[in-house]
Amino acid sequence: WLDQVVDDVLNIAFLAAVGVALARAPGAHDWAWRLTVVAVVAQVVHVIGLYSGLILKAGGRGSVATLRWWVGGTTTDKGNRLLGDLTRRDFYSLLYLVSAALNVVAVAFVWHALMTIGAAIVSTLQWIAWNGPECHADADGVTDPAGEAAAQAAISRASR
Repeated sequence: WLDQVVDDVLNIAFLAAVGVALARAPGAHDWAWRLTVVAVVAQVVHVIGLYSGLILKAGGRGSVATLRWWVGGTTTDKGNRLLGDLTRRDFYSLLYLVSAALNVVAVAFVWHALMTIGAAIVSTLQWIAWNGPECHADADGVTDPAGEAAAQAAISRASR
């Protein structure tokens, strides 16, 4: 849980820091304040959905690998996996690095904010329509709240 909470705090701080920096920069982007607020609220909504899944569906386990969401989960669908990868902090960091070198950080921030808002929408809709995420199944197809091994096996199969 500590790792997950620290990651989520870092994600929120990273998003807010870039948004505030854009909003306060010379020739400030007026839209940056509004987008920052919306994106930070969306990230909090997503985190609430995620933690609810971990507590209610995964038996209190603190690993997101135990949950299966609509988008970006451990799946053999390469498009779905790619979309999930495009929402990771590793990708954002690289995108920010390249955009900073090209002096277009606002482009990276808009992508980051839109993916954050999208994640909140997906997790909220999944809770409303399908009662939240599912736990990964074990090798026999039985739902396994401690399904990290099943999730890692699915990732390994999908990457081949």
